[in-house]
Amino acid sequence: MRQVWFTFPLLSSACRTSTKGYYLDLETGRVVMVTDETDRELEEILDKICDEDGKQVTSLADYLQGRDDMRDWVKESLLEAGLVEQGHGTRFIGVEPDDSRQGYRDMERFIATVDDPRLQDHLWSAIRGRRAFSRFKDVLLDHPAVRERWFEFKGDQIWQRMLDWLDYQGIEPVSSDAPQNEGDVE
Repeated sequence: MRQVWFTFPLLSSACRTSTKGYYLDLETGRVVMVTDETDRELEEILDKICDEDGKQVTSLADYLQGRDDMRDWVKESLLEAGLVEQGHGTRFIGVEPDDSRQGYRDMERFIATVDDPRLQDHLWSAIRGRRAFSRFKDVLLDHPAVRERWFEFKGDQIWQRMLDWLDYQGIEPVSSDAPQNEGDVE
């Protein structure tokens, strides 16, 4: 297994999004985001700096250095996207986002652990139909101790899915900064 250092909050944020575009840098452990817009702009630039065989005739860095019409942060995003493009599958791997079904199953599992039958019924009702996630959270607002326990439970579930995903990728996390409270995960 390959050992990779990373921090839980950054990787967790990437996992909890509903969109793709986050990549784990296997050398540094950084999580890199490449937006669709940045990806499109990079493709346009690569078309300009590559010959008909697809070979780069000018480096991306040199091309961007000559672009005075572009803000520095845009250039940095494009350079980072270029690194991801070059190292995809070797240095960078795409972070798989959680889907809403996993979050829904987390709520179901959590409800089964609630001791108060009345609250448990309210939570089961809350997750039926539309807006299940927001209604679930609304019910928990009136029960701060159970709400706190939900955040811990949810953090543990996300942590385990991340560990499973890393294991599937053949990665052993060097950092084990698991979530400690609701501020780490939500």
